[in-house]
Amino acid sequence: EDQGPLGRALQINLPPFENQVVVRVQYTTSPDATALQWLDPVQTKSGKFPYLFSQCQAIHARSMLPCQDSPSAKASYRAAITVPKPLVCVMSAVREAASEAGNESEHTYKWYQKVPICSYLIALAVGELESRDLSGRCRVWAEPATVDECAWEFAETEQYLKVAEDLCGEYRWGRYDLLVLPPSFPYGGMENPCLTFVTPTLLAGDRSLTSVVAHEIAHSWSGNLVTNRTWECFWMNEGFTVFTERRIVQKLFGDKEHGMHCEAGWCALCGAVKGFGETHSFTALTPQLENGTDPDDAFSSVPYEKGFSFVCHLEELAGGEAVFQPFMRHYYDTLAYGLTDPDILRDMYTAKFPEAAKQVDWQYWLTAPGLPKHKPQYDTSRVAEAKSLGDSLASGATPSAADVEGWTSHAHVVLLEHLQELAKATPLSIPLLDAIGAAYKYDGTKNSEVRFRFNILGLKSGRQQNVADAVAQVASQGRMKFTRPLYRALKQVDTAAAVTTFEQHGAKYHPICFKMVGKDLQG
Repeated sequence: EDQGPLGRALQINLPPFENQVVVRVQYTTSPDATALQWLDPVQTKSGKFPYLFSQCQAIHARSMLPCQDSPSAKASYRAAITVPKPLVCVMSAVREAASEAGNESEHTYKWYQKVPICSYLIALAVGELESRDLSGRCRVWAEPATVDECAWEFAETEQYLKVAEDLCGEYRWGRYDLLVLPPSFPYGGMENPCLTFVTPTLLAGDRSLTSVVAHEIAHSWSGNLVTNRTWECFWMNEGFTVFTERRIVQKLFGDKEHGMHCEAGWCALCGAVKGFGETHSFTALTPQLENGTDPDDAFSSVPYEKGFSFVCHLEELAGGEAVFQPFMRHYYDTLAYGLTDPDILRDMYTAKFPEAAKQVDWQYWLTAPGLPKHKPQYDTSRVAEAKSLGDSLASGATPSAADVEGWTSHAHVVLLEHLQELAKATPLSIPLLDAIGAAYKYDGTKNSEVRFRFNILGLKSGRQQNVADAVAQVASQGRMKFTRPLYRALKQVDTAAAVTTFEQHGAKYHPICFKMVGKDLQG
């Protein structure tokens, strides 16, 4: 019986056995499997060969292979993948020695992931790929036309990884490689072990957006090594990961930049809570996913940013970084290769910090919807600078390139988020937006985060240049962080244009993105 997004159950009756039993399942994968996107050659850079990639999180691995598709079921895996030459296969595993074999027209690649992982972390990609080494244990894979650009953009990967090890302990996965996917990849990154998938929208030409790699590296401990038992406690995956990501940023780039990242995250959380409604279950750290609810429907900034807020609260009560970071290492070492849930966290935290634990309102944090009553504390000096400029612009100041000289990408993000907040009362005038776009070089920017936010701001005012660029942005990539809000904003300005654009370009999106944008436009 088909149960909608949950699929159909496969039940296997086992004979009596001692110690172990081997079960072999013969199956074929549907061309419509929601975990897979099959790209035609025209959707690749060279236009010569087709491309395949998977995205199994949250519950899409079941569409690709028979499995116990729950984060509570972890297993190692081996795979032998045969592909036509000259295509290359990469997977979320380590390639076995002397594994490449085949005939004149095919290659067989053999992979082994010895660390037990959840089904959503099984990943593969097949395409015209080349690699460049970034360090002894890191390399980047991409299509030949972009691989050198990608190698330059992600050259700091080893540096991020070393800081993460200093914070969290031994890196247990051997290799840490990156695969830069075609533009239809629906997320910023996916923490597949040994092979992080990333979106090409990170290629800003100045390494300003590569903190996403810090986030995915942090998953090597929170999520991949120590895994949330159910999707209801997904925040334990993402909240701890954001916490470590921002600590990496703080160690490498200082308190002020860390503060900008935290502020951008808080703004994203405010937007998610407003979007769902402050009493909606999906704004709680523990959402209600019973009765066949699709976890994709609950996906938002909430588990990331509200989870981060809770971890910061736990650190503050414990006495700060000096005592909390060693606890985090102990947490990862103790639970390595296994599972976690709120009860385990509470028990371990209470054992280490008994007095602090008495001050934690666990019930409130885990179940209350809406914004948390404790906002994380961070350096706001550059945040204040960006918001002050926004206030001046809204009051009639003339923008000048000197206003933003030396600013980082996240400073621009905070400015644009603040201008969006101010524009809720009175949309900015089109002449002002023209001046901002020219002075700050937002018109035509290669930075996807800045481009997205400036387009959202311009759509609020009906600025036609932003309408056209919003259409171009959703047509050129399928990252849901950008694509879904842009379609919703386009719908408010010109419903027909939003629907027509989706009809023209929807087939290029990953099935998850196609499904979610379709729901947005119908709502």
